[in-house]
Amino acid sequence: MGEVVKFTTEDWGASYSSGMFVVMNKDKWNSLTPDIQKIIEQINEEYVEKQGKVWDEIDKAEEMPP
Repeated sequence: MGEVVKFTTEDWGASYSSGMFVVMNKDKWNSLTPDIQKIIEQINEEYVEKQGKVWDEIDKAEEMPP
């Protein structure tokens, strides 16, 4: 591409997309006791916030200087 592309634009924030999820077999989930299901759901809620903060810090570290 270097031979034919004269200019490029890097826009790190506009095109970033990532799907992230945790899965479990539904029968396995249903076999867990309600108290264990609740613990897993609580951990998942904590994980969303913690992982979001990690991504924010990575984005800050990777920002291009003006």
